[in-house]
Amino acid sequence: QAIKALKEEGITTILVNPNIATIQTSEKLADEVYFLPVNPDFVERVIEREKPDGLLLSFGGQTALNCGIELEKLGILERHGVQVLGTPLDTIRTTEDRHLFAEVLRSIDLDTPSSQACENVEDALEAAEQISYPVMIRAAYALGGKGSGIARDREELTGLASIAFANAPQILVEEYIPGIEVALDGLLTAGELRVLALFDKPDPLEGPYFAETLYITPSSLPTERQEEIAETVAAAARAIGLREGPVHAELRINNSGVFVIECAARSIGGVCSRILRFGVGISLEELVLRHALGTPMLVAAEEGAGAGGVMMLTVPRQGVLRGVRGQDGARMVAHIEDVVISIPPDTQVEPLPEGDRYLGFMFARGGSAEIVEKALRQAFRQLEVVIEAGAEN
Repeated sequence: QAIKALKEEGITTILVNPNIATIQTSEKLADEVYFLPVNPDFVERVIEREKPDGLLLSFGGQTALNCGIELEKLGILERHGVQVLGTPLDTIRTTEDRHLFAEVLRSIDLDTPSSQACENVEDALEAAEQISYPVMIRAAYALGGKGSGIARDREELTGLASIAFANAPQILVEEYIPGIEVALDGLLTAGELRVLALFDKPDPLEGPYFAETLYITPSSLPTERQEEIAETVAAAARAIGLREGPVHAELRINNSGVFVIECAARSIGGVCSRILRFGVGISLEELVLRHALGTPMLVAAEEGAGAGGVMMLTVPRQGVLRGVRGQDGARMVAHIEDVVISIPPDTQVEPLPEGDRYLGFMFARGGSAEIVEKALRQAFRQLEVVIEAGAEN
């Protein structure tokens, strides 16, 4: 969607994506496509060859954000005169550094879990003793929640921290906050937050690992609570210097209040944004992109669109994925819009926390959140994931 919007503006687009099995790498979308890993070494080679004017980081999830931070740190962007469009890198860095993010929120008295940043397992164990179990482990700059989860004792913490440090230089050991969890997607203009969607997460996220499964919007929370959530996210964004561009926030809510868990300078990850509709045929990516280009679109969520939901299909066990049966049956369930399996057959897979990918996604739309949730759960029961033990053939 972002590529289409760029082309409509007459802007030449260059895409870096190692996955050949995606729609975005199809012919006639981007002007140039490089099937290369999204890391500083390869991206610099593309920059040297193509000499682009600008770089968009908001559409590649955690991978693109991490790469952009490294490109700036290494002086590559300055050396080649490439401008980051949208959210400034300084702000992105603040949102991705767990310790710095928590300190900034505490400085303005926003509710956030007590925490300590750690750079090795020994420090993490000491921090957990000071905070007291159970504790939440969150990896900085990590993909798909890899290495994140709840530790109820030293043994669980050692296992989680070891996985996290294999994928990130820093983890945050934080107080575990019980309660329901929601996610907010919004767009900031001159510091003013426009809420695009507030998602409920009906499945309890109580660990030990945080493989999220359901996002449903609009939220069923009372209007007063929704307003409090929006005000909290707006305050958090202001505190970390996020004034322009997309924002994705994760929050926990209980009788003590609204706790900010995450506030990132990006929109909802991956294909999940497909459940959001604005105006006539306008996607979330197009809204974000046109804002970055300085041509914002003043559209509201599509009238009469009802409720939308996405179910993230987790990898159930380690092994070689041979296929997912029952997809046609799942698609025939009323209110199901699509079933997308994103991992090809004969791929070695691992569940979280060691793994970093979802098996796929299911999308539903209906007249209410209850209808959507029921449809997704019914469709899920039609699926059979076939995974064989052993090495990949």
